Amino acid sequence: MGLKLSRKIRSLRNSFLIFIRKYSPRFYNFLILLGSYSRFYYKLNKKKRINFFSKNLDYINKFEYKKTSQNNEDGIIEYLLDKLKIKNVNFVEIGFDYYENNSLNILKKANKGLFIDGDNQKTFIMKKILNFFFPNKDYQVKNTFITRDNINDIILENFNMSDDIDFMSIDIDGVDYYIFEKLKFRPKIICIEYNFWFGDNIKCSIPYNENFKWEISLGNFSVT
Repeated sequence: MGLKLSRKIRSLRNSFLIFIRKYSPRFYNFLILLGSYSRFYYKLNKKKRINFFSKNLDYINKFEYKKTSQNNEDGIIEYLLDKLKIKNVNFVEIGFDYYENNSLNILKKANKGLFIDGDNQKTFIMKKILNFFFPNKDYQVKNTFITRDNINDIILENFNMSDDIDFMSIDIDGVDYYIFEKLKFRPKIICIEYNFWFGDNIKCSIPYNENFKWEISLGNFSVT
């Protein structure tokens, strides 16, 4: 009953937003940004949540916690930064949601950052949020699709080869391996998403295709 009600409310909200977007784009943008600011602020200041997904853990997993990451990456990232004595972090986040990504939890103490995503609305919202909450920070948002041919050029628009990149996250649901393979920078810490459904005994990747599009996390995908 509760799930059905939640879906109905979500459907009504989406229908309302579609209507507003059609007849009043400015008011639509205002509503979207207002909701985005509230959600971002909540995620940035929420309490840590610890939920271990396995009993067979390595030592580093003892430091897991979740605030703004998809799983428990926040705690491990913080642990590694502390271990390396990195206080002013330079980061690159490739593939993100404005309210959930691996760099959000370090924004308050980061020195310089670059967010990259191919979704126009996500990058629009992220630019507005960062300008509002961190107006004096050197955080850039790039709206572009990353390929193995442009990855280094895009980063070089914001970092020099001599700059230290302390943390990099790659989460583009597909050709992550090939992007990392062509990377000329050497981040001190890197987090790359993988498909856990294949288990940890299989080494595989999809054939490289710039137009690869992931559809569902159970293994279905398409190339357009």
